[in-house]
Amino acid sequence: MKYELLVCREKVKQFFDPRSNISLLQSQVKPGDRIWFLESHLFWHPSVTVSQNFHNMLPSRPPLENKHFRKCAVVGNSGILFNSGCGKEIDTHDFVFRCNLPELEGHERDVGTKSNFTTMNPSVMFTYYKDFAEPKLKERFIKRLRRLEGGILFIPAFVAKSEKHHVQWTNDIILKHNINVRTAYPSPDMEKWIRRYWKSTEYRVARPSSGMWMYTFAASLCDEVHLYGMYPFDIDRYGRNIKYHYYDPRPFATMYGGHDMPIEFQVFKSLHEKGALRLQTDKCQASR
Repeated sequence: MKYELLVCREKVKQFFDPRSNISLLQSQVKPGDRIWFLESHLFWHPSVTVSQNFHNMLPSRPPLENKHFRKCAVVGNSGILFNSGCGKEIDTHDFVFRCNLPELEGHERDVGTKSNFTTMNPSVMFTYYKDFAEPKLKERFIKRLRRLEGGILFIPAFVAKSEKHHVQWTNDIILKHNINVRTAYPSPDMEKWIRRYWKSTEYRVARPSSGMWMYTFAASLCDEVHLYGMYPFDIDRYGRNIKYHYYDPRPFATMYGGHDMPIEFQVFKSLHEKGALRLQTDKCQASR
């Protein structure tokens, strides 16, 4: 393990340990308990009541308990992956993190198929599946969940009350269709822990994105961390235009939800130069 990655791992542990803190557990709450959302308003702080179904979805043991991996990939969704030919290389990693339930079908050559740990912002239910306005959209969502094939689905369920029904829909679908996936729901405190960690570093990132969350987890669990699809620009180093996401025509932006992606890219670039990760921003060797 590179020294800089070891330093990162030890410092992360001062704030939280993904092996034990990655999700709320059944033993930590019970049906009827209230959980407060991270968002707050001037005169009130919204909460949700833990249902029996939701309690059943919580893991009984930490999903990453006692886990350690030699080589991990953290895969973002930048258009830089389009025609990259990185799929086979990504799938050689011992553990693969993916961000925000991205589309894989039709893109396997560029992004691979392995999905050990996948985040899903509940907002994707509207952004990409239009709240199931058409039956085929619901079918596509179910098919996408099935491709996780026993992997961990990490759902930030307590960020905004407005996403409560999307979390419930997802859980209901997993149960009704007997989808083979392990669910994990970070405590509302998780965002505080990660923010405090990054503010304690020389980089002082104000609001880390899900990609930065995944790197933080990987740095704590893996001897090597390779980043793919973390490129928040609309032109590559050869002057070619690239899409915001490799799988959709969403308008390009460097700021989404308060995350400053170009600043995060500079952080990753600095960590790459120090040997704490390997940042892939070109075609992979197998495709050349």
